[in-house]
Amino acid sequence: PDMLVMDIIMPRQDGFMALEKLGQPDFPVKPRVIVLTGLARDDFIMRAIRLGASYYMVKPFDLRLLYERIVEIAGERPEAAIWTLGPEDAYADAVRDALLARGIGSVRVDARFAKPVDAALLRAQADAGVRVFFTWEDGIRTGGFGDAVRDVLSGHPSRPRVVSFGWPDEFLPHASSRADLLRACGLEPAAAAAAIRNALER
Repeated sequence: PDMLVMDIIMPRQDGFMALEKLGQPDFPVKPRVIVLTGLARDDFIMRAIRLGASYYMVKPFDLRLLYERIVEIAGERPEAAIWTLGPEDAYADAVRDALLARGIGSVRVDARFAKPVDAALLRAQADAGVRVFFTWEDGIRTGGFGDAVRDVLSGHPSRPRVVSFGWPDEFLPHASSRADLLRACGLEPAAAAAAIRNALER
């Protein structure tokens, strides 16, 4: 991962141990780390920063501030947000890669739940400059997750666009694989990336 958000108190090893391991010269990846914890001790803050944490945030926290810190530390302002519902890591990664190949930065959110949708995070992303929200769900598009996202953002002052992908509410032809079915319905990751690009150009 490019970035980790973690607590100090964790079941098998605490956050300090994790920071120490991440800081070892032979560790294969070097993600940025935001510590998000209920421990507001100055010595803990100094120790975490000394071990390589980029930011230390104390609970209770403001979701908008957390998002802003993530964007700030990552050093990028994504134009698109990819919201998926269900185990769709491979699909989302393929869409992000296709966008990145065209120089378009994006952020991915695994929504986990269709309802209630995380309205606070949606608004925080729109406030931070996300112009297009793409939703993908492995279900019927009409009346689904994408519509819930659209409802939340409909009154936002920046008027972001919402592009929703999901299966059409009709009989689908048989296919030998899910990838073939996605292509037959025009829902493959390349088509998703093209739809996002078109929305950004409007």
